[in-house]
Amino acid sequence: KLELLFLGSVFGAFIVWRNEVTSFKESRVYVALLFGVVLLCALYGLVIHFKSPEMVLWAERYTDHYLGRLASTYICPNHFAHLLQMLLPFLVIWVFISQVSTFLKGLAAYTFVAFLPPLFLTESRAGWLGSLTALGVLGLLFAWRRSKKLFWIMLIIVPLVGSSMLAAGYFYSETFQRRMEPVVQFIAGQAEGGIGSEARDFRPQTWADTLVMIDEEPLLGHGPGAYRYTYPEFRERFKGQRIVTGHPHNEYLELAADYGWIGFVLFAVAWLSSLSRCLIFSVRSKETRHAFVGFAAVAMGLGTMVHSFFDFQMHIYPNAMIFASLLAFAVAPMERYQKKRGFRIRHRAGLWIGVVVALVGLIFCVKVMTSAYMRAYADKTFVSARSENASSIYWAEQAIKWDSSNWQAHQSKASILYDLRYYSLNLSKKLEIAHRERSAYEKAYFYNKKSPMTCAGLGKVNFFLSRHSDDESEAKTYSKDAFMYLEKACSLRKYNDLYWWTLGSELRRNGLYSEALDIFKKAGKMKNSVSIRTNIQWLQERLNPEILSTESNNVKRDQKADATQKNDHYTIQHILQLMERWETADDV
Repeated sequence: KLELLFLGSVFGAFIVWRNEVTSFKESRVYVALLFGVVLLCALYGLVIHFKSPEMVLWAERYTDHYLGRLASTYICPNHFAHLLQMLLPFLVIWVFISQVSTFLKGLAAYTFVAFLPPLFLTESRAGWLGSLTALGVLGLLFAWRRSKKLFWIMLIIVPLVGSSMLAAGYFYSETFQRRMEPVVQFIAGQAEGGIGSEARDFRPQTWADTLVMIDEEPLLGHGPGAYRYTYPEFRERFKGQRIVTGHPHNEYLELAADYGWIGFVLFAVAWLSSLSRCLIFSVRSKETRHAFVGFAAVAMGLGTMVHSFFDFQMHIYPNAMIFASLLAFAVAPMERYQKKRGFRIRHRAGLWIGVVVALVGLIFCVKVMTSAYMRAYADKTFVSARSENASSIYWAEQAIKWDSSNWQAHQSKASILYDLRYYSLNLSKKLEIAHRERSAYEKAYFYNKKSPMTCAGLGKVNFFLSRHSDDESEAKTYSKDAFMYLEKACSLRKYNDLYWWTLGSELRRNGLYSEALDIFKKAGKMKNSVSIRTNIQWLQERLNPEILSTESNNVKRDQKADATQKNDHYTIQHILQLMERWETADDV
């Protein structure tokens, strides 16, 4: 639903801007404001890149994964690079439009120069290639308007200049070389092993798995916004540990995976027809300002298409909205001037249908977004004050009241109840909370069967109930369900050792030593931690006592290697003793 709202709002914004801002004079104000805001973001990004890269204003960054790369106010540097990339063609054309004042021309020229260092420091390969493409296309369109002969000359010069810049950057810039080395290795590998041969970079690996995913549902796809939850089942080539792949870093593949080839064709027709219409109007336009703005919009679109081969920047809301507004600012004045307006409502019945659709959309939006906000607020209060969960529970339940199909709200409620159960000291109270927790997780599972957190939560709470059920048949049912959910969670997080460790621990706890040993060995291939090695040793001793001395020596040697790690506080013998007590204790 959030994905559909995303698409609807971007398309709606395009329609509104296209109908309301119908002259260059009107759009000039909005574009100038946009230049100023993004310029401030770029300059701010430069400052914090060197002074405090781990912060954004007064808040700590969401992740330290991108430290060393300029991201300004964005999480990912690639998406900020795309923002700069979209504006570069418009900055260039403003310098050559007579209707733009000298001050604004100076602002555009300064902003263009100011964007270059941040764009380079983002270290975004897709951003660099997209920017070169956008500026190259803009140069070709300028040449076409000047003369056809100049266009053919530029058609040779532009690729030569672009490739020369890439080559110079590779040989003379350490940053550029470091970022482009994986690309060079991938191309060399494909040339040596053939197209489609095994790649080492996560993007080609993810693309190959995504193609298998598309083949599963080729026509209609797996559903809007479903990639994050559907892809893990198809993940085979990319084996990064504890890494969640929410996007394939390729807009075209993600579009086909979510919406199928039918949806892909519809999106492609809408995209290409809009750019084609803009290009045709620009070429035919007798007004220089209209033609140049149209050229900039086409260059922006083609640059974005190149960027889209390597990233998912159009899934970033501000980027998508800015793209839609800039395209509308380019198309609307030309449509008005050439008297070729787009779709119009010509009959009263059509007007009323539009009003009804708008009202239904408004109600849907308020319902979904209010529930989403309340769920997010519940999560925030839960994290900020774990000792007091009444407020968190209240907001999670309010989110469910607003939208009962909000599976994340059910999952948040269950997580809060797990926290209450964990810290409660009364067994009867624990059991009461556990039943509520299980019910909340089951509702979340009903609406989304592919959330690993929901599956793992169901597994844990069912195990707890199985250990404290007086009915033997009921306990077996709980235990059977628990294993089923934990196994599914592991299938959705194939390369996360924590999920496999949990499954192995429960198998061991239930006396299934052989199965547990297989699971811990699999987890050990992902992360050979002291806990996993200890479990393997303990299980091997139970299954084959003769190997005790050999395994003990190996583990002791590994323990010495881990002695410098902060989190390894206990000796192997101490851990084994604790495990013995855990196996026999009546857990409460």
